[in-house]
Amino acid sequence: MSKIKAPAKVNLFLNVSGKDGKGFHFIETLFQTISIFDIIEIEKTSTTESELFITGTFAGLLKNTEDNLILKAVNLFFKENSIPKTGLRIQLEKNIPVSAGLGGGSSDAAAALVLLDEIFKTKLTKEDFYSLGSKLGSDINFFFQGGSAIGYGRGEKLISTNLDLDGYFIILYPDFEISARFAYENLQKKLLTNKENNYIIINLLKNIKKNKLFEITKNDLQDFLITKYPSLEKLTTLLETAGANISMVSGSGSCVFGYFNDCPDMDIFNKQSDLNVFLARKCWGVAKR
Repeated sequence: MSKIKAPAKVNLFLNVSGKDGKGFHFIETLFQTISIFDIIEIEKTSTTESELFITGTFAGLLKNTEDNLILKAVNLFFKENSIPKTGLRIQLEKNIPVSAGLGGGSSDAAAALVLLDEIFKTKLTKEDFYSLGSKLGSDINFFFQGGSAIGYGRGEKLISTNLDLDGYFIILYPDFEISARFAYENLQKKLLTNKENNYIIINLLKNIKKNKLFEITKNDLQDFLITKYPSLEKLTTLLETAGANISMVSGSGSCVFGYFNDCPDMDIFNKQSDLNVFLARKCWGVAKR
């Protein structure tokens, strides 16, 4: 049986610059993988069917149907590599909150593809992985490399960066979900054009230093999300009060995160009711275990 960790991510910066005719949004974002992990195990079976078994803290929020990104990744892997349908037993330990802006589903899909490449010895290149990832979702490609990276286009195009973020991430999950589609469809901000990307922002992010990032960090989805879910603003304020350098909603929510140079007093967060609290550090993606 092959096993892999699939990390979560936060968006340290998120600008929405446009929208194409198919409803996809163009973004400029700064991704960072963090050390909250789902765990995936895959082994071949004697059948021709793939079975997905889900355990873990957030197992109840997922369905093991064909809509699951892991199963979609499996089917695409077989199709694109002309591999006869092979029986697989897939075990997912779901530790990353679902529909929370942490990219857990995308990370799981990327991790499954890396495992399948090992199991079937297909020797996929980086470009092969990116081709598969782009067909499955907008931010899957990021998880193949992890670390810190600029994402643009729909988030599938990447530029590696080297941010000195050796501090601590506090992730607060308020026990409710927000779908990414809902967040983007209700984006209330500047009039979106059909311009693909804002390359001024991309160039700004390429060589940005930590202290400057603290000054400009933003999330274009946050204003709407806080209006719809006022508890998110209370959580960002809680993080700010604790001394966070960055305090914001991650991606399309519902998680809020703070970045701290030094580990804060965790009692401040642990005494809050109806709140899941995670302490994390920066980490690599699924290809660098």
